[in-house]
Amino acid sequence: MSAVPQPIPLRALVYTRVSHDKRKTGRSVAEQLAESLADCDRAGWQVVATLEDNDRSASRHATKQRQDWTEAKRLIASGAVDVLVTWTASRAQRDLAAYVELRGLCERHGVLWRYDGNTYDFANRTDRLRTGFDALIAEDYAEQGRDATLRAVRANAAAGKPHGRKVYGYERSYDPTTGAWTGTQAVNDAEAAVIREAAQRFLAGESTWAIAQDFNRRGIRRPSGKAWTIGTVRSVLTNPAHAGIRVHRGEQVAGNWPAIHDGKTWAALCARFADPARRTNRDRRDLTHLLSGVARCGKCGGRMERQGNTRGRPSYVCRNGGHVGRAQDDLDAFVTEEVLQRLEQPDLLTALLEAGDDPDTDAARARVAELQQQLDDATEQFLAKQLSAALLGKLEARLLPQIEAAEREARQASPVPQTLLDAAGPTARRQWAQWDRDGDVARMRDVVRALVEIAVLPVGRGRKAFDRDAVRLEFKF
Repeated sequence: MSAVPQPIPLRALVYTRVSHDKRKTGRSVAEQLAESLADCDRAGWQVVATLEDNDRSASRHATKQRQDWTEAKRLIASGAVDVLVTWTASRAQRDLAAYVELRGLCERHGVLWRYDGNTYDFANRTDRLRTGFDALIAEDYAEQGRDATLRAVRANAAAGKPHGRKVYGYERSYDPTTGAWTGTQAVNDAEAAVIREAAQRFLAGESTWAIAQDFNRRGIRRPSGKAWTIGTVRSVLTNPAHAGIRVHRGEQVAGNWPAIHDGKTWAALCARFADPARRTNRDRRDLTHLLSGVARCGKCGGRMERQGNTRGRPSYVCRNGGHVGRAQDDLDAFVTEEVLQRLEQPDLLTALLEAGDDPDTDAARARVAELQQQLDDATEQFLAKQLSAALLGKLEARLLPQIEAAEREARQASPVPQTLLDAAGPTARRQWAQWDRDGDVARMRDVVRALVEIAVLPVGRGRKAFDRDAVRLEFKF
């Protein structure tokens, strides 16, 4: 009598995810994983991979990429798994568009989806209906949370309350019983002293670069632990919160917290930063060459400057004694390509917008999303023949300028230099080439200076070929 063949176990992919949850009310990825693995064991499935995305949203408004979710989709498409296991439907997505993508992917490759103790087959009409309904609920739940956040932002702005991340120079007050933030903040005397010193020195004519270098030498650090840069000094000196001002959608209201700067000092800071003649004391020779005064000597830390024909080629040489030198064209070409590659990476723009301590950046981006959603809704109504083309045109004419203005506000709210924000993205090379054609070296220098620290290291005597390993690049974002 022949043996009865045993069924081949399904190959399971377990995916877990949790959004940022300050109150710790959600299940952690570890708890999700434990339940999912036990579920697979009861079903007799072989777990071939476990993936997780911690502190990642799955809504359509998410700003951070889910790297492990991308890998999960790749595994499904490769035919390496037979069933996707998640704790609930919302762990995979809170976005109908993402659900439709997952449904199509699983249906094409014959992959099942299991959550909440049930297994669904997208080839089955009833299962498509049920999973689609759950996806709709998951998206609506995310939208409810976003709407509540926007309402809170508007209410806080009207009341002059601070919003977003804690601002350098202040300490927030928390309820001793519940631990909840009271919506108030007080001056941090030590940090306020740093801010006032920077303002006094800047108004006396000192450069933001010199102030940053001095703070770093003295061991003064921001709460993040990072060193001071020109951009961070500027962001601190131009933050209206230090003048007791709350900005919401471009409008200023009085904040409910004490100011660090008085009105006269704040007005003077704004006037000096707006003064087009402020750069006249800079070395004009530096402004005509990409890396002069930007690249630094890897031996002494001093600036490198462009010198004329050195051994027949213009070069960058250490100002403090010629410790190192490099041919200008070689160093310019190498740094430019590395910078452009970083500018083109899709995660950079998100990192730039999330950088810094400005409390109004998130609110400004939420305003962009809100206006864009209004336009998207109007377009959907037009496609469903619920809105005339004439009315859609009127709405576009009204909303598009508002979206552009909100996007400008979001960029301005970020402490990152505007030039760097303009350069980041898939059109980086086109923008760079346009600046090159226009001879706008100053903008290119601003991008390099804001994005990367460059140290040129010594090499052996007599070495003629350009050594990429002898140039150290440390990207700030």
